[in-house]
Amino acid sequence: MKIGLTILITISLLITGLKTDKVKVLVLPPFDEIANAGGSPDTQKIIETVLAGQGRLSVIPFPLKKLMGVPYQMVFDKKYCKPILDKVDCDVIIMTQLITKNEHEPGIWPWTYKIKIYNVQTGRQLNSIQGDNLKDDVEVKKDIVSRVDKLIKDIEQTFKTQ
Repeated sequence: MKIGLTILITISLLITGLKTDKVKVLVLPPFDEIANAGGSPDTQKIIETVLAGQGRLSVIPFPLKKLMGVPYQMVFDKKYCKPILDKVDCDVIIMTQLITKNEHEPGIWPWTYKIKIYNVQTGRQLNSIQGDNLKDDVEVKKDIVSRVDKLIKDIEQTFKTQ
């Protein structure tokens, strides 16, 4: 009986055109000019963790082996995503840029982050959430968590036709 019900539901969803899969999201490492200094907030991990708790999205674990030899670092625009998309199957790519105004005094780095969303299916890219003048990675995480609803709405917006 369960199998018959599952088949019936699947056929119904196919007829109505509803998609049953979750949106597959890939979060790239941030565009961060001082990444090698080691003091930058780990926005990739923060975003992956926050989005993984949302039922509507499926966050793809970062496919490091698949992307060996592919320029995936320092990407903050859709025009640089093609080589990534040749190797990874995803619906949405999230790109982050980290900016600090004080690179020469360790420990005194106010952070700004900007997040862009690129919908692979529709080709739409939009600027999403942004945080300014954040003192450390704890404040960056707190700020991203407080704006996650807006980030999800923006992801959904990229699927709508203009």
